Amino acid sequence: MSAFRSHPAALVAAGLGRWFLSTIAMLLGASLVVFGMQAIVPGDPALSLLQAGGGPLPSPEQIAAKRREIGIDRPFLTRYVDWLGDVVHGDFGRSWTKPADVADLIGPRLGTTIGLAIAAIIIAIALTATSGVFAALRPDSLTDRLARMVVVVMIAIPSFVIGLLVLQFVVVDLGLGQVLATTSLSGALIPALILGAVMAAGWSRPFRAIMRDTTTAPQMVVARARGMSRTKATLRIALPAGLLEFMPFIGLAVGGALGATMLIEVVFSWPGAAAYAVEAARRRDMPVIQAFTLVSVTMFRLSTDLLAAARWSLDPRVRIHEGTPS
Repeated sequence: MSAFRSHPAALVAAGLGRWFLSTIAMLLGASLVVFGMQAIVPGDPALSLLQAGGGPLPSPEQIAAKRREIGIDRPFLTRYVDWLGDVVHGDFGRSWTKPADVADLIGPRLGTTIGLAIAAIIIAIALTATSGVFAALRPDSLTDRLARMVVVVMIAIPSFVIGLLVLQFVVVDLGLGQVLATTSLSGALIPALILGAVMAAGWSRPFRAIMRDTTTAPQMVVARARGMSRTKATLRIALPAGLLEFMPFIGLAVGGALGATMLIEVVFSWPGAAAYAVEAARRRDMPVIQAFTLVSVTMFRLSTDLLAAARWSLDPRVRIHEGTPS
């Protein structure tokens, strides 16, 4: 039995089993919270939907009919079990405000949001790596101090304010980019740059600390002693090691990318799922909000765990100190 437990394949299988059970438990808990938003939101959804177009106050009979139409006249637990069963089969229900399935409304927009998020994350990694290399090669230089000042400003100013400033002075005044962003490369460039720069600002300080540690690591000392230049050793040894150690931060950003794009999508009228979720929130279209939130939670879990597993497989130090990922 001890030999079986120590076998690498058995350890990996045990880790996958623990991960699967914990993921199912987390998603069940998240689904309960997401569906419970119907009960938490103040007011009667049926009354809000009937009054959305103006007009006279609806009668109690009209409100009761609307509650039956959107399915909130049944007990909470019954509605939750039915909704969860449909979600497992890929059915998120129908919109309360549009005659369409939620999956048909969110699905096409989700791809554009994911594309914007991926582009922003790539830009953020490039900016973070560049600033970390400059900080490692020339600490406290003019370039390093300017970079730190820019980071402080980027963190202090909300992303939607930065978006509005760029929209006015860069897009409108200079004529660079598009006021109404499209899914083309030129339309996505400025929103992705803003979102990536905001992400990079948040990543800058922890990555600088990681780079300081990696530039003084024993492998760097050995490389320098063998005649490798400081720049080459930093790029070939310290930077890859720093990025490996930084992967958990990237995983958190990837997981929260759907929510992070929300403000940028609204500012630039990006045709994505996050902006549509904001619109659905104004209309109190709960099935759309629930679907977007649950998809975001699922992607957060999967992306953080996938990057953690990637780091575990690429970095032998993690396998030695942490064992099998769970």
